[in-house]
Amino acid sequence: MRVQISPLALTVFGGINVFKVFKAVVFDWSGTLSDDSALCLDADNRLLGRHGHAPITLQKFREYYLNRDLVSFYEREFGIRFASHAEMQGEYERALRESEIKPKPYPKAAETLAALKNAGLHLFVLSAHPQRVLESEARDYDFHDFFEKNGFIGSVWDKTDTLKRIVSENGLEKEKTLFAGDVVLDVKAGKKAGVRTCACAYGYHPRAWLERDKPDFLIGDVSELVKVVGIENNRNGK
Repeated sequence: MRVQISPLALTVFGGINVFKVFKAVVFDWSGTLSDDSALCLDADNRLLGRHGHAPITLQKFREYYLNRDLVSFYEREFGIRFASHAEMQGEYERALRESEIKPKPYPKAAETLAALKNAGLHLFVLSAHPQRVLESEARDYDFHDFFEKNGFIGSVWDKTDTLKRIVSENGLEKEKTLFAGDVVLDVKAGKKAGVRTCACAYGYHPRAWLERDKPDFLIGDVSELVKVVGIENNRNGK
């Protein structure tokens, strides 16, 4: 599947050599590096069940990632009131830990991360996944060494401000930082933060949803990121 480049990306980079400009990649986790939709759906249905609601479908679950305020979404859609995002996150984390479903990394995710790391890019994770679960899964996948020190940031739903902080605290340039995520909220957050956006059309949201927000790049497999950053002919980064 070919990498799609938006007209915006061509404009931003002057219409020439849009590749080989990136110094850092910030990854979403669920649906981007981790194939965990079955786990996350099961956890949410456990949460809903504790509040007397019937299970929902994966299609309904995908709608969560169109809403910037998930606490309001739960109240509006299900009549469930959480005092704070932290309270909601705690209950969801408990449900994740209770589930017997095991997530797994996407095929070629480790290979892709190794190629990016060996090529000298700075790598980070920014996810809505609960922090402790995120770190546990990263250890299970043996992914920790690919990322910067303190490069795993979880429990963040609206990622705009945290993206800005990652850029600022690590001395990065916005136009040379790529945010790769699989849902509409990721594309919107990246644009608001002023970084480049790569939509991953193999995760939670279908290609048509992602295309509407005009990401700079759109890929159909995680391995295509090496093309986006310009190391497709040198996967060992040498």
